Formats: sequence, structure tokens, C-alpha cells
Amino acid sequence: MRTTIPRLSREFVLAGLLVSFGLAAAWFAKDYPMGNLRDMGPGYLPFHLGLLIAAMGVLVAAMSLNRTGDARAQPRAEESAAQENGDTPLRAVLAAPVAVLLFGFAVERLGLVVAILLATGTMGLAWPQARRREAVTVAVVLAVAITLLFPVLLRVPLPIWPSP
Repeated sequence: MRTTIPRLSREFVLAGLLVSFGLAAAWFAKDYPMGNLRDMGPGYLPFHLGLLIAAMGVLVAAMSLNRTGDARAQPRAEESAAQENGDTPLRAVLAAPVAVLLFGFAVERLGLVVAILLATGTMGLAWPQARRREAVTVAVVLAVAITLLFPVLLRVPLPIWPSP
């Protein structure tokens, strides 16, 4: 009798990566002084973010195992054609590193808001089915939220706008 191993979904593989990276971050951060919520040490944020990422990975794994027969689990036509060929669009592979590099080079020269808009726009190019209105909305919300969080609330010395 021959048994077959079920093929793992992309979501389940992603969940495994999230759990692995999250636990690795928590493991490496455990040797740093933790401190507490009022007086955070250098290991506090990486440790707790690592645990949070691992917990999100467990949640993604549970959701991927629970989605059998769900309409959302069915790939779009262009995605299924790419999966059958084993192809991954080059722009999807290159968008994330290009967006990170673009943000890194632009933030000091063009300011935080413009760098976020450029990086988010670059990531939007990875999805051919992305709608422009949604991409612009995400970019603006991220720019406002990150600007309020880092330069305003946390007082991180980042230029918000391009400086002459």
C-alpha cells in the first residue's frame, strides 16, 4: 500500500518560517538585559517581537490547515498558471529588496514621508492585480502612522520632509 504525503500550502510554509524566525529572534535576544515595560533593556523589544512573530506564525498555520474547501484558498487564474509552470514573477522577487534599499537611500535625502511613499509604491508593483486606489491608501496610511510613531511620539531624529 502506497501512502502519499500531502503537499504543503504556501501559507503553511510561510507559517513555519514565521515561527522559526520568531523563535530564533527570541532565542538570540534572551541573553541581553530585558528590563521591564517602563525601562526597556536592549533585549526587551527583540525578545517580545520574536515571540509575537512566532505566535502569528502559529495562527497562520492554524488558518492554513482550516481552509480546506474555502473559496479564498483557491488561487487566481494567473497565480495558478504561474504555479503550474513553477514560475514566480521576477518583479515579485525583486520588489521587497528594492523597496528596502530605496527606503534606506531615500530616508535621509528625501525625508521619511517621501521614502515611505516610494517604498510602498515599489512594493505595489509586485502585484499585477493591485488596485491603485488601495495602494495609494496603504501608502498614505503607512506614511502618516510611521511619521506619528517615530519622529513625533518616539522622538526619533528622522527628517520628515526633504531638506533643502
